[in-house]
Amino acid sequence: MNCHEVQENLSAYFDCELSEDARRMVDEHLAGCESCGSELRCCAALSNLVKHAPLPAMPADLWTRIEDELAAQASVPRPPFWARGTRPYARLLVLAAGLLVVVTGAAIWYRVSGSGRHPNAVPDLAPFASLLGQDPSAAQQMLLASYPGQPVSSDQAARELGYLPVSLRRSPAGYRLHSAYLLDMPCCRCMQTLYERSDGQLVAVFEKSPDQPLAFGDQPTICTQCNGQPCQLTQSDGRLVVSCQIANRQLAIVGAASMDEAQRLLTWLHENSRLGENRS
Repeated sequence: MNCHEVQENLSAYFDCELSEDARRMVDEHLAGCESCGSELRCCAALSNLVKHAPLPAMPADLWTRIEDELAAQASVPRPPFWARGTRPYARLLVLAAGLLVVVTGAAIWYRVSGSGRHPNAVPDLAPFASLLGQDPSAAQQMLLASYPGQPVSSDQAARELGYLPVSLRRSPAGYRLHSAYLLDMPCCRCMQTLYERSDGQLVAVFEKSPDQPLAFGDQPTICTQCNGQPCQLTQSDGRLVVSCQIANRQLAIVGAASMDEAQRLLTWLHENSRLGENRS
């Protein structure tokens, strides 16, 4: 197997789903290929993060809602067999699926692949993400060289965009607003907000329209649930990148040190989105 074939099969390899012959060929390739070995280690690290992430609390009224739905379905006369379909049971299936997500708190699926994972993704923030933890100044200079922009205040950002970005409505607890930039990207204008933790490390939040995803190179990505919402996790240079949609905008948190920090920041962004466009 070559690198492309191995990376297409890494997810199945990691989950022990390959045949004996296919697994042997992947083993032989991994024994001599550092690049594919690194991809596999990233996959394992992301899986471990999701596995040990705090489980969301089950809604107190979940069983009551399921029982009410069952009772409601039982009270509806059944149509003739030739008119029966799945539509009357759709809401019950949704409730059951929601219960499964709440109880397991696990990833829905793994998506590990090579350069074809984001065939139309623009822009690619992988260079910024990989350098942010080591040299924030160099990372920002590299970003601005690719996507020109200028530093802005909250008021300037609101005037330029026509709305106050979610990431600027209120600072997260324990962080200090470091700087904010309005970037010109091929797809649109993108808000970048940098927050400084108490240890001096920076975390960046990117916010743009949802027409295109933000890409982070060819690093393995896990599609999972973060605080009950679909999100994508990518590991870059030992830090986490979390991407999701909030309030009809595409957001990405770059530089979270742990899954716990990523979830706290996602909670903060969700709370900010409910504040409206006026700062509190």
